[in-house]
Parts: sequence; structure tokens; C-alpha cells
Amino acid sequence: MDIIPFPQMPNMFGQNFPKVDVRETLKDVIVVADVPGIDPKKVNVEISESSVKISGSVQQEKETKGKNFHRKERMIQSFSRVIPLPCPVKHEGVKAMAKNGTLTITLPKKNEDQPKMKKIPVEEA
Repeated sequence: MDIIPFPQMPNMFGQNFPKVDVRETLKDVIVVADVPGIDPKKVNVEISESSVKISGSVQQEKETKGKNFHRKERMIQSFSRVIPLPCPVKHEGVKAMAKNGTLTITLPKKNEDQPKMKKIPVEEA
């Protein structure tokens, strides 16, 4: 009987997974992440004013059958990545959509016209 070694499962969750692009429009910050083969229900998106966290897990199963053997492997991996944003964003109106292995997160920018501090004149009574 020949011993057939188990092949290594591919490691798709390297140090910088998922790969992302961040871009700005006049009104929004858009984060596009590659999440191939991952069920959108298994992806979590959390935001703060200055960052987006994308995390989740994937379960893969590989079955190999041969003349004198049958092998079935299972793998569960999780991932997490925090992406800093180029400007402050609002929590309201954020949209996350997954399609064909691509996750697109649209984050409305905070109104930058509004100063962080406003001087209030003091009137005499």
C-alpha cells in the first residue's frame, strides 16, 4: 500500500488579506476589498470615524478519491484587517455590498465645512 501525503491547503489569508483599494469622491470614501470564495454572510464590517474593520471566516472542504484511497480534508480560517480612512466618515448611510468576490463599502464623509470648534459670541444682558 502506497502512502499518499496530504497536500497543503492554499493559504489565502496572508498578512494583508483582504487586498483593498481606498478612494475618495466628493461625498464618499469607497473601500473595495477582494474576498473571493467567501460567503457574504460570513463577512463582518465594522466602522469607526477613522477606520474600517473587515473580518470573517471561510470553511473549505476538499475531497479526493482514487483507486485505493479516499481522503476528505476540512479547513476553517479566519481573517481580520483594519483599514485607516483618509478622512472622518459618518456612521449613518454606510453601505456594504458583495458581488462576485468583491466587497464594496461606501462611507459618507463627515461635513468638512463644519469646524471642529465654533466661537460663540457673548452678548451683554
